[in-house]
Amino acid sequence: MKIKINGQDWTEYINPYSVRPSHEKRQGKNAGKSMGGSEIIDTVKVASSFSCMVGLIMQEQYAELMRLAKLDYVTVIYDDPDTGKEETRVMMLTTGKPLQLPLMGGGYAYKNISLDFEER
Repeated sequence: MKIKINGQDWTEYINPYSVRPSHEKRQGKNAGKSMGGSEIIDTVKVASSFSCMVGLIMQEQYAELMRLAKLDYVTVIYDDPDTGKEETRVMMLTTGKPLQLPLMGGGYAYKNISLDFEER
C-alpha cells in the first residue's frame, strides 16, 4: 500500500499485510429513537478509515511520526481499497503504543506501531 502523510512517503515502513480498511457512518442531528421506539437513521456521511502497522523505524522517523500524530488533521494520499485508485483525504491520525528497543550504540528503535486514520 502506498501512503503519504502530509507529503512524506511512509510506504517503505508500512507492513503491507497489516492494512485494515473500514467505514464509519456519521449520523446527523435527526438520528435517534422515535417516541414509538423505532430507530431513526440520519446518515450524513460515510467516512473512510483504515489502520496499518509500521514495522521497525529509528528514533528520527519515530519523532517525525509523533509530530504528525499530534496535528489535528493530516493530508493522506493512499491506495484506497474501495476504489482501487489513489485517493487524497484529510484524516485524523492516532497511533498505538510501540515497542521501544534500546540500541547498543545508544538511542532507540521502535516497532509495531499501529496507525489509525479516520476521514474528517
